[in-house]
Amino acid sequence: MELTTAVRHVVVAGWSGTTNLGDELLLRALLDLLSRRGWRATVISRNSAVTSALHGVEAVALTDAPGLWRALRSADGLVLGPGTLLQDQTSPASLPWHLSRIPTAALARRRVVGVGLGIGPLRRPGSRTMVGSALRRCAAVAVRDPASAALAAGCGVRGVLVGCDLALALPRPTGTVVPRIVAALRPHAPGLGWRPLEHRRAADWDPARIAGLARALDDAADRLGLPVCLVAMDTDLDTAYAEAVATHLANPPEIITPTLDDVMDVVGTAEVVVAMRYHAGIAALAGGRPAVLIDYADKVRGLADDVTAHGGGGGMLRVADDPQGWAALGTAAATVAGQEAVVAAARDRIVERLDVSCGALDTLDSGGVR
Repeated sequence: MELTTAVRHVVVAGWSGTTNLGDELLLRALLDLLSRRGWRATVISRNSAVTSALHGVEAVALTDAPGLWRALRSADGLVLGPGTLLQDQTSPASLPWHLSRIPTAALARRRVVGVGLGIGPLRRPGSRTMVGSALRRCAAVAVRDPASAALAAGCGVRGVLVGCDLALALPRPTGTVVPRIVAALRPHAPGLGWRPLEHRRAADWDPARIAGLARALDDAADRLGLPVCLVAMDTDLDTAYAEAVATHLANPPEIITPTLDDVMDVVGTAEVVVAMRYHAGIAALAGGRPAVLIDYADKVRGLADDVTAHGGGGGMLRVADDPQGWAALGTAAATVAGQEAVVAAARDRIVERLDVSCGALDTLDSGGVR
């Protein structure tokens, strides 16, 4: 929907300026949706120079409080999102940090909308109260999946809109289907409480876990008669991890570090995708490709459940992120293979919810605070 009176300037408070291509896909999609409406953006970023260079926008560093205030005062509103911002798993500081943007915008008398938000997990005392209190101040809240909507409702937020992951607004993967299994893995150590889940040193990685994932991929390759290609969705974390897994595979795999421009095509044209990275699953869905999701986090589970609810469960299965789940991966890959039609049909139904996300953006045009 095109607006008759465009908001000229918004501040985007998401998570960008990282080496994670999923975060940058989300920002690219949001900026495109804003641009179509004639809006320009200033982006709050972990690395403002990287964000400016990659996306061609003004950016403010996360720690630049005066810069954020100046941007808000010159803007017409603030977009909270997209992405899994509202969770308390990675750090006790993450949730209050992201939510603090809302009262700051209110102090500047700027309207706030949440768009493409992933919510959860929220397991710490006070987290749900904090989320509910903040989101009730937003003019509109559009989440990316039903699981996030249910959690928001449990926090006392009414009228939550169920949109979709904004990366699904990007052009769909194109090109001939490549006969290979694309696997997007990531370092992960379950049950670490407040400590960061990303382990940047090889010394932190569990050798048994790496070997188990490699055996699972070998099984899938044998069943499907396809080579394995390991894709690093996060250049800072995944490349060395892929190399570690590769040493255990029966056949040397290709390892690809895609760019923001080609990652959707690299993943979304594979014959079968094995996705631990959430946005590898989204790329598979966008391309209508069968996939097995390794269920390491709530957001991966939410994606699988959403696809299943829209009739695509036969082409996108999830397995547990443990030895039993890895042992089932080969069977799951053989089950989903050839189920492109059901994945594409589920995608088309889910993408219909993009209009909901856009509707939340359009509420910024009302101006002022809620």
